[in-house]
Amino acid sequence: MIFESPFPSFQVPDTDIHSHVFSTVGVKGSHPALIDSKSGHVTDYQTLLESITLLSTSLYTQLNFQKWDVVAIYSPNNVLYPIAVHAVIKAGGTICPVNAAFGEQELRTQLSGCGAKFLVVHPDLINKANTIKNVTLILLGESTAEYIGTNELIEKARGSKQIQVQFSSTELETNPAYLVYSSGTTGLPKGVILTHRNVISNLQQFLAYNAKTGETLVGKDVWIGVLPFSHVYGLVVGLHLSFLCGLSLVVMQRFEMRSFLDALERYEVTSAHLVPPIVVGLAKSPLVEGYRFPKLRNLVCGAAPLGSEVMELVRERLGVPTRQGFGMTETTAMCLMCPVALSMKHPKSVGFLIANMKAKIVDPVSGKELSVGQEGELVLQGPNVMKGYLNNPFATAQTIDNDGWLHTVDDKGMFYIVDRLKELIKYKGFQVPPAELEAYLLDHPAIADAAVIGIPNESSGEVPRAFVILKASMTSCTESDIISYIDKKVAPHKRLRGGVEFVKEIPKSPSGKILRRVLRERRVSFGSAKL
Repeated sequence: MIFESPFPSFQVPDTDIHSHVFSTVGVKGSHPALIDSKSGHVTDYQTLLESITLLSTSLYTQLNFQKWDVVAIYSPNNVLYPIAVHAVIKAGGTICPVNAAFGEQELRTQLSGCGAKFLVVHPDLINKANTIKNVTLILLGESTAEYIGTNELIEKARGSKQIQVQFSSTELETNPAYLVYSSGTTGLPKGVILTHRNVISNLQQFLAYNAKTGETLVGKDVWIGVLPFSHVYGLVVGLHLSFLCGLSLVVMQRFEMRSFLDALERYEVTSAHLVPPIVVGLAKSPLVEGYRFPKLRNLVCGAAPLGSEVMELVRERLGVPTRQGFGMTETTAMCLMCPVALSMKHPKSVGFLIANMKAKIVDPVSGKELSVGQEGELVLQGPNVMKGYLNNPFATAQTIDNDGWLHTVDDKGMFYIVDRLKELIKYKGFQVPPAELEAYLLDHPAIADAAVIGIPNESSGEVPRAFVILKASMTSCTESDIISYIDKKVAPHKRLRGGVEFVKEIPKSPSGKILRRVLRERRVSFGSAKL
């Protein structure tokens, strides 16, 4: 049985991202585009577009940039971040966002995998990047004696003839605008190829959804950019949809509850795209008491499932509905969304397929198509579905038709998340691949074998826990030794916050695949998960 979107279909515009997103910027002029949550500094639309245009020109005139060069960006959220991103896109390049929490080795791995020629880096992170060779470093902001900054590049382009890059329809359809890394479960993270057409399709799907549900966006709306811009959710919604709609985006460098609440109140935020740990905080944190958000209309939660009890607590406490959506890096951002009007009646639902999408629910073993009310594997088709994985045709062939979540559908066409087929751990909206942690564990001289699973945690979603077999000659190795070892290897969200358990065997299938399900069913004593 094929399920189709209830929203009207549309023709995907045959244009590039920059032209599409900034097509009406002339009428926005002095309207605030970006607001620094800490300083209150405002960047209006005229300044934003001018800076993007000048920086895109300077890439060619100052740095020997070539069309389709890959530019990685390694920075926490910052009001200069979207200028760098859209300058590269306008110049015909490819942007590869890097998680700002990554350490030097993780950064090296991603830069090597994506083939980056340039790295735009935040000054606070330069010490993790300045030893990397074969990549031209550009500082986000001011120049130093060693490195040129984006501000200087912008100034150098003033008075120069603007570079005009042309795109063919084939390029818009096939060439990468973004390489956004999505964590795998059986190997290292993979680069998801998102084209100009993918991104524009998803933006138009957002607008088609809003038009049909009456949840229209207007220039007076204020959103908060608290989700990492290196994540596809924050990237597409924060740095594309907000500009396309002429909204004001309040940019937070990182999440901290009191600062977040201050920003919601101070800047009169009207809508917030969040992940479950933040929504849980809104439901339960005592810090919320005393704040008032009279302009806040709704919250949108994605990246991981949210319990209906939490949604009800938020509604009672703030008087604001929370609706859930579902998306993946592989679908650019969104593929399912629940309208506000139905979110309280169907709190566990992630809603309907967005415009121009089709889906099938299939038996994960036989591949047989299933019907309404049956659990199975979701198979998606639509113009927002990725082009594939970078330099990984095998993974592409495995994933495009068989995308790893289990769902069920009710007789109204609404989808519900039941569980994930893949073993990806979701910690505060971040993706943590067990295989990556297992690879590091197996490199430890005292460890003979290891497995990692996610264990439930109310405030974080899931936290990673390791099961370890020590070598016979290394039994003095302790849990703290292993946790400390992993802490030095990975970003904070990948740490073994669920602890380490020493076992005598790792359950495996005849083919050698780790049986994580068996580890979960044993209901071992996990102790206190570290936040």
